Amino acid sequence: DYGLTKGITDKILDVIDHGAVNSASIFPNGYAFDYAVEEYKKRRNFRLSIHLNLAEGLPLSPGEKVHLLTDQEGKFCYTFLQLWQKYHLASSTTKELMRQQVRIELTTQIKKAKQALNLTSSIQVDSHIHYHMIPFVFDALLDVAKDLPISYIRIPNEPFFIAFKEEHWINNYFGPNIFKHCLLNFLARDYKKRLSRMNIASCDYFVGSLFTGNITVGVIQSALLKIKRIAPQGSLVEILLHPGGAEEQEKHYWKNQEYLGIGPGAFSYL
Repeated sequence: DYGLTKGITDKILDVIDHGAVNSASIFPNGYAFDYAVEEYKKRRNFRLSIHLNLAEGLPLSPGEKVHLLTDQEGKFCYTFLQLWQKYHLASSTTKELMRQQVRIELTTQIKKAKQALNLTSSIQVDSHIHYHMIPFVFDALLDVAKDLPISYIRIPNEPFFIAFKEEHWINNYFGPNIFKHCLLNFLARDYKKRLSRMNIASCDYFVGSLFTGNITVGVIQSALLKIKRIAPQGSLVEILLHPGGAEEQEKHYWKNQEYLGIGPGAFSYL
């Protein structure tokens, strides 16, 4: 969520400066995008991916070009499953329009980040709340990759692991997280094959969906122990964390969502 707000960005930079994190994903349409770019240019000591966003906020494209993805206020409004369902239930004409509008917005977001960061080589991307894993969005992203040099796309294929000693473990194994974990893994199998055919890299293993909202050191250790048992030597593991919490004075960005106070000055907008 690098660049989403200044408060979130500063907290991410703090853990980067202390050596706990070695990469971040920048919001092209974040409220603090320009600030995040300037801070990155001061350091350049961490890997930066483009955090494609179809989930919240305003699109970067003109409203009339992405109106099937937004509400009456012109803001992204659909959850992961709602956007997938809207596409699934649409007519063939509307489906093609939705794919076209997703391609337009993803292209606009990538080009903005590429220009601001002076990226002259290949690009690494992921997405907010894994929206790029929605099948028609993934198709659109691969179309974009034919014109833009995308070298890496995150594929959240997370091995199932046991962490019963961690607090709130029951919520993860008997709640929405287990459904998300299974769905993403199901989609990942085909996607990794398609990326391989296009010579686009992805992580070999991923950690961060099964315990969304409850990641601890113990959870990460349990996941890595499982991966160590099954992974070939030299495998790339990507661990997803959200160390940045928004400040109290930034909560107006999510005025229609409940302030939950998760962490110091933080709240949930997911």
